[in-house]
Amino acid sequence: MSRAFQTFVKLKYRAPSQLSRSLVSQAFHCQEEWNARLASPIFQKIKLGEFFVELDKKFSHEYRGSAVDVDIFAQAASSPADCEQLEELLYKLRRTPHTIFSPGSTNHAAIRALLKAEEHPEGGEQVHHLVKMLEDRMNYGLFMDDYTTILLLDYMLENKRLLEGARIASQLMFQEESRDGPGAALGNLASWRYCKQARDVPWFFDTENPVDENPGEVIRVRVKGMVPNNYNDEHFDLKDGKIILGKTLVYLNNGDDNLNKSLRCLGYILSDKIDSAKSIEPFTISEEVLEIALEVAKSDDIKEYLSSLQTETNCVDDILLKRCQESLATSEAPIVDNQKKMYKEWSSNRDQMLEDEYKLLQRRGRLEAIQQTKEELAKEEEKLFFFENFDKLEIEKDEKDLAWRRTFPNRSFNSHGYFRKPRFVSKPGEERKISRVDRREIKRGPPK
Repeated sequence: MSRAFQTFVKLKYRAPSQLSRSLVSQAFHCQEEWNARLASPIFQKIKLGEFFVELDKKFSHEYRGSAVDVDIFAQAASSPADCEQLEELLYKLRRTPHTIFSPGSTNHAAIRALLKAEEHPEGGEQVHHLVKMLEDRMNYGLFMDDYTTILLLDYMLENKRLLEGARIASQLMFQEESRDGPGAALGNLASWRYCKQARDVPWFFDTENPVDENPGEVIRVRVKGMVPNNYNDEHFDLKDGKIILGKTLVYLNNGDDNLNKSLRCLGYILSDKIDSAKSIEPFTISEEVLEIALEVAKSDDIKEYLSSLQTETNCVDDILLKRCQESLATSEAPIVDNQKKMYKEWSSNRDQMLEDEYKLLQRRGRLEAIQQTKEELAKEEEKLFFFENFDKLEIEKDEKDLAWRRTFPNRSFNSHGYFRKPRFVSKPGEERKISRVDRREIKRGPPK
């Protein structure tokens, strides 16, 4: 997606003016506590450029990359170039057994680093990379927690990133996160705003849909040991943005009030599940939701059903916004307190993991040194006692030579005098048997 198109989308699909500021308070960002992680001595000595080269060498050639090293890089990353290198390291770490030791601070640091790099003078594409990494769970292993969910959705709503906000909200549905709390409320608001104001914007970025330069050319690739999987689980295998948005609206609106039922009905229609939409208990549908539902409905049957429902006039955006504010008012303080505690625990655990890894490296080095010393002593002993053990060595040599000769094939088929047996000796007066080659030549006759 080009920068010009992004600017066009931001101007055309402008959110209400009352969202010109952040929904969360300034204290929610915990900036002072987050910056305290850099006080650790390890971050005072590290140089990210050299550190990345060393880590890349470990992953690419030595196959011994560490999850702690990637976590340290994620904590220190800040610029767009650092985030690009971090993305590569997360991808490589995911392909090693060490990925199971990744601490929760790595995901948190990666998300905050990408958001910070987005505001960098040289940034601008980091949010796209972040969304793609969240959706490509197998290759990056990047997941949101309660805090980062609110942080991301608040950023998207504040900066009018409607498409990115809806795609992040869909992760709540894919991961089947809690339907209550401020994260679900913000996700519901982000999904509604994309559906109302920017649903014509393609769900996937241009870089995610490569264009085939030679559409008429057929390239067949032989894949060994692979069986094509044609099964679609209608969840993680979904590739249609409209269906994903519909499932998200259905998942996040499980209440019994009219607005929840209206948005749930809209979600079923977007997902093309007409029977499920009709199975909702009688309710009064919002006029704004009804207008969109009639526009996206495909069949006359569902349009007739929607027209038969009672309607009410309200501002869906204001209601969902109020729910977000109420949920944040009750849940923000506990989430912030818990996050501050986690920052301290992460720093303490990181120092402990570094100390354990250092001890392990020391122990490994000592074992290697002991083994090398033993080998050198054995060679020196062999030199010193060579003449004393000469007879023993000669006996061992003969035994090895005999064992080696026993591996030779049996020579009984070519023993001395074998072809002098009576059956191989011609008798006087006995006609010689004509070979097959001679019989063939006789049959052919003289050359013409």
